[in-house]
Amino acid sequence: MLGLWLLLAAGCGPAADRAPGGDSGARPAARGPDTPARPDSGRIAVAGPTLVVFFPGAYAVADSGGDAAEALGDLQYHLGSARPALDSLGVAVVERYGDALEYALDGVAVRFAPAADSARAGYLFLRPGAPAQVRYGVLTDIDLVDAVRTRFGLPGAAGRR
Repeated sequence: MLGLWLLLAAGCGPAADRAPGGDSGARPAARGPDTPARPDSGRIAVAGPTLVVFFPGAYAVADSGGDAAEALGDLQYHLGSARPALDSLGVAVVERYGDALEYALDGVAVRFAPAADSARAGYLFLRPGAPAQVRYGVLTDIDLVDAVRTRFGLPGAAGRR
């Protein structure tokens, strides 16, 4: 479990600082000393462009080594590098590493399950008034920012060709 903690801490704030259903930069609601932190399985309320980064089973693979653990590390690294650009574009970033992923888009609650033959990691691009889009695999930081700009119709970086 120490490996998972280090991977998660490298790309975002500690789990105790994560608001249920919110992004890793949000602070949790006040809670008493006897109230446990909730896992990252709350329903995501989509109010604007939202990137959901998912990796079902990440808790199990974090300490296992091998390709899956390496993919998780790559995902965290590239997301951490892309986060300042995503924040400046006004895109909410929500991370989900457990087995459940639910979101509410345009008043409809949806439970998302990755395709059985897909890669473990991926991205959901959610925006009110538009259908959900999914991309499987791990993107580099540059490719992730480009995918967000393209899928959400956001302007490109100044000076880029």
